[in-house]
Amino acid sequence: MKRIALLFFITIIVSRLQAQQEKILNKGHDLYSLAIAEGRYEEAYNYAYECWNTLKEMQPQRDSFLGLSMHYLSETLYFNERQEEALGYALQAKELIGDSYGKESVNYALVLNSMSIIYSDLDEYDSAEECSLESIRIYKMYLPRKARDYFGAMCNLATLYDILDRYQDAKELYESILEQYTLDKSDELYTAVLMNLALLHEGMGAYDLAEKAYLDVQAIFKENDKIDHPDYAALLTNMGILYHSLEQYEQTENLLLQAIQLFTNEGSGNFYDISSAYSILAILYSDREEYKKAELYYLKTVELTEEFTGKDSYDYAWSISNLGIYYEEINEYGKAKAKYVEAQNIFLNIFGEKHTSHATSLSNLASICLETGDLDNALRLTRESLALLYEIKAKAHTECVTLTNRISEIYYRKENYDKALHYAYRAIELNGSFLFEKDQLDNVWCDTVLSQSFFSFVNLNSSLKLIWKALDRSETEQVLQAKLTFVEMVMTLFEMRRNEYSTKAGKLYLLEQSTDWAEEGILTIEKLRNHANWAAYKKQAFNFAEKNKSVLLTSDLQAEKAYSFGDLPDTLAKKEQLLQEEYDAYKAYLLDDITEEERQEVYTYLSDLLLEKGAFKEYIETNYPKYNQLKYAVNTISIEQIQETLGETTALLEYSVSDSAVTVFYIDHKQFQLYHFPIEYRVLAAKIALLHHTLSNYSALLKTPQKAHQRYVKVAYWFYDNLLKAVLKGKKGIDQLVVITDRELGHLPFETFLVEEGANSTGYKGLHYLMNDYAISYDYSATLWKENLSKTNRSNNGKLLAMAAVYDQGNTINKTRLPFYQEQRNLLSALPAAIDEAKGLSESFAGDVAIGLDANEGFFKEKAADYGIIHLAMHGLLNRKSPILSSLVFTENNDSTENNFLQAYEISKLNLNANLVVLSACETGYGKFERGNGIASLARSFMYAGTPALVVSLWQVNDASTAMVMRYFYENLSAGKSKSVALRAAKQRYISEAHGIYAHPAFWSPFVQLGNNQAIEWNKKSTPTQFWWILAAALIFLGLLAGLKWRQQKNT
Repeated sequence: MKRIALLFFITIIVSRLQAQQEKILNKGHDLYSLAIAEGRYEEAYNYAYECWNTLKEMQPQRDSFLGLSMHYLSETLYFNERQEEALGYALQAKELIGDSYGKESVNYALVLNSMSIIYSDLDEYDSAEECSLESIRIYKMYLPRKARDYFGAMCNLATLYDILDRYQDAKELYESILEQYTLDKSDELYTAVLMNLALLHEGMGAYDLAEKAYLDVQAIFKENDKIDHPDYAALLTNMGILYHSLEQYEQTENLLLQAIQLFTNEGSGNFYDISSAYSILAILYSDREEYKKAELYYLKTVELTEEFTGKDSYDYAWSISNLGIYYEEINEYGKAKAKYVEAQNIFLNIFGEKHTSHATSLSNLASICLETGDLDNALRLTRESLALLYEIKAKAHTECVTLTNRISEIYYRKENYDKALHYAYRAIELNGSFLFEKDQLDNVWCDTVLSQSFFSFVNLNSSLKLIWKALDRSETEQVLQAKLTFVEMVMTLFEMRRNEYSTKAGKLYLLEQSTDWAEEGILTIEKLRNHANWAAYKKQAFNFAEKNKSVLLTSDLQAEKAYSFGDLPDTLAKKEQLLQEEYDAYKAYLLDDITEEERQEVYTYLSDLLLEKGAFKEYIETNYPKYNQLKYAVNTISIEQIQETLGETTALLEYSVSDSAVTVFYIDHKQFQLYHFPIEYRVLAAKIALLHHTLSNYSALLKTPQKAHQRYVKVAYWFYDNLLKAVLKGKKGIDQLVVITDRELGHLPFETFLVEEGANSTGYKGLHYLMNDYAISYDYSATLWKENLSKTNRSNNGKLLAMAAVYDQGNTINKTRLPFYQEQRNLLSALPAAIDEAKGLSESFAGDVAIGLDANEGFFKEKAADYGIIHLAMHGLLNRKSPILSSLVFTENNDSTENNFLQAYEISKLNLNANLVVLSACETGYGKFERGNGIASLARSFMYAGTPALVVSLWQVNDASTAMVMRYFYENLSAGKSKSVALRAAKQRYISEAHGIYAHPAFWSPFVQLGNNQAIEWNKKSTPTQFWWILAAALIFLGLLAGLKWRQQKNT
């Protein structure tokens, strides 16, 4: 994307000269300035040429006027991309203006500033910097009168430094302009500086700072009602590029489509703006594997470029070069090479060999060689490209780092690992503009990396991966220890970066990469099993695993503690919460079935909210540092803390699943062990899908019961045999398990794993389920498990709230609801057993029951925070594509405020005080796995809302069997049993009473207990019999007391 470079024209105040020449000069200036502002560059040139030619012929000639007209002509030639001619006229203008106005005049500075830009385009960077610095020095003499010209010249110099990849110099200059700026901040110069600073941050991988700068620009446009301005559309394009880098594809697509629409509607977008938007859209669709759309927009870019600039132009060459990148991505290497060569020939015809475009062409061709295994030519072409860049640019150029990384990759593929390491180290040095003391991967080396600022975080991660690959070829003890130090450093680096992001998507983007490193660290530690320091290494492995489990949920709970112990006033804490709630609500609204016009309005409002959130975050960081420090503190639980918390009969099992192996950490109050199983993720994922399908497919179960039995017993035993048998062998005295799953393991109830093979069995009652030996509870991480255990004294009424929705409402359904919600509700069947379930609870336990119309979303939101136990018997709807839209479906009561679909994002913003929430609904614990953050489900949303314990389902449940299991569960719970023990006993009782196929785990195992598994105290409703027994006991007690008193009086 072309970086914004603005020429700022000044009004030249001339002394009283010949009236006719002055009039010609002023007229020429006005005409060509207007034409440039409107993008009519050829007309601008004609006006400037006519002005210069007329003055040249007039006698007597005035050097001052002629010099200025030459400057005008030079500028118009520059805009028409005739740089060599532009420079010739600029040099003449410089001489004439220097002689007539003086070499310290503002007009002389004006010409120098223009010359700097022309030199930059001609890759004569030393001359460009010299002219720019002299221009700034002169303008500074005329402050504050020439403040705008002074800041404009500084902006041009910063842009030059950016082009030279002198990023720190550019950053300091941009920030200096913003700090000193005394003029109207709605001026295009100020927004141009902010936009360039955003692009600089983006190029350095500082996406959070880039986003902030873009949002500041957006705020200025909105405050000044300029959202129809073409520069606003250009801003949207740049923001789209940023969000694409963050893999926020939906946001990217919307911003780019908005930009294109603005350009089209207003008719003000120039060719560069529209083609940039087209190009990024093409890349976006390619990333999403929507290849037809991608090719369409690549071709649109090529067609547009050909129409406006012709087939011999620089821009056309870039457009076909990008098309080549697309063909390479889809492995059509012949087509890709043809486009690269075509682009290369155009670049050579325009610029010759000593130009960055030729370096890019060589790099592209090298990439084709690398992909096709031609390593020698890949190395040769990459070296040629890098040498050319070194010759014409500073060594810190981003592409220099990329090419150095590629050389490292080539040597790695050539199995020359020493050279691969060497070039990866050099790439990091280039990236941070520093030198390592020595190429030795130790604590000093890692501390050096952590202390540096890098201009490209993406390239840095590539370099780190290359170092890892090269190190991975050796397994000496020294190398393994160095690798662990390396992983610790990388994870710290990602953690530092993650806390700088304000959006969930940005944090998840880094979490996914951080999780890869954690898995590598764990696999490395496994190779040190025989080391004398194995006990410490095991703990380090567990720390790696734990640091990347449910990170965002843990952070949210950490924020709650920060509220309590930090210095943030309640009003500001509430504001922070409300801003996030509103933002989440509008993000969710985008996923609804809404019109394009509504979608645009929502995005506009989201932009405003992002501005407000960013400003608020900055204010908090500045004024409440204690709160900010507590909020982002990382407190990962230790093995010792777990062991202190575990009961004598309870063990905690934490899983870590990598692409090549499964690691299990076993912890009880005395032991801590690590187990390694070489099971590939693709194999495990297939087995998980098979067992989940076997458990949840009622149709197959009823139609082919014998086949279903064989399939179940085989795969259920596989899980025990491969993931638990070795772990639990010899663990005497343990009868309760806390399981921390990873990846899609969280979709399975471990209770159904078979301890013994059941191939010869015919039914389900006699099978040896894991549940027979252990009561099992689950959690998202060990840190969260301990946190949930600490939530015992909850501020609630100790009562039960039971709600059962109805769905057979006929024509009473609100027809004003969105069609999507009407269709969803019409598909839902009645749940008669759910109503009996809720009524049964109300007869036995103190509390309230809401059935039918009373079981609506509004009532729940209003009352739920008061209760100690919440039981929701209703349909659950899983949205696999957008988990935040998964919902619990309450009874339709035609409420104008709530739509009776309580969605996940709404749940997470509630403030619940319940000790236990039971979701007697479908798939409430099932959802999409987010690496580093766990299963995105309705259950997790309730934990965000403060719930320490839940009972949730992993597939669509059977209404009748659910009612039975729930009744037994509550009976056990009220008898004082812990939640996991109560649920296990309920399932076992169901099995004992079920007949035939209905003893299959599909009917009793979908519900699992999540979080705090301790027993709870609650108020049971007294029955009439109980009442009379209590009354009789009281009367007897009073009688005895009266008798005792009479005797005392008598004795006295």
